[in-house]
Amino acid sequence: MKALFIGATSDIGIATEEEFAKHGFELFLIGRNEKRLEEISNHINVLSSKKPKYYVVDLKDYQKLKTVIDDIFKEHVIDVVLIFQGYLPKDIYDEEEITNTIEINYTSCIMSCNFVIKHMLKQKHGVVIGVSSVAGDRARPSNFLYGSSKAGFSFYLEGLRYCMASKNIHIITVKPGFIKTKMTKDIAFPEFLTGEKEAVARDIYEAMTNKKDVVYSPSIYKYIMQGLKLIPSFVMKKIGKNKC
Repeated sequence: MKALFIGATSDIGIATEEEFAKHGFELFLIGRNEKRLEEISNHINVLSSKKPKYYVVDLKDYQKLKTVIDDIFKEHVIDVVLIFQGYLPKDIYDEEEITNTIEINYTSCIMSCNFVIKHMLKQKHGVVIGVSSVAGDRARPSNFLYGSSKAGFSFYLEGLRYCMASKNIHIITVKPGFIKTKMTKDIAFPEFLTGEKEAVARDIYEAMTNKKDVVYSPSIYKYIMQGLKLIPSFVMKKIGKNKC
């Protein structure tokens, strides 16, 4: 079995690569940091004796990304594609931060899906796993820019799932809660609601093997987000005072 990781240098992505390697998958990695990709490839090689091939691509360079994905699928039957790219803005009013958030969390993810789906339709099977976020389930004053980009990706994956249902292509949406990663290291958060990237990786692998549609990790976030959706708008407006 072969798996392609797009955005392969993210913390959750690396943990998931380790999980798939332990189960005998041959891995292909796409990311923009060549040094980090080489380190990960060597690390995975120690774990599984199958050294991943890696490809250096700026995930906002869609022509190069398409070319690389086309080349990979020409040479290999890829069973699973996992999409991990993500960006947490530091300033919701900065134009560059806004553009990066939308481009990386939404546009780049959708373009990646589009490029691989065309090949999966030709090979008549496959699994696409898109890593979104619980932040896209309900708008909140603290992270509405990031959340809106993840909401768009989740919505896209849901529609794609319905579209591919009769074509032997399964689409999985992964919605992590607050996870300890480099991206969140400067954010204070209750310990009992904080997840580990290794646990997310195991949840992703289980979701693939059990053909789940949507997975929350940690699972408690499914119920937290259901509760948040029930909070009236006038209460959310009060919560939002002095937060923006």
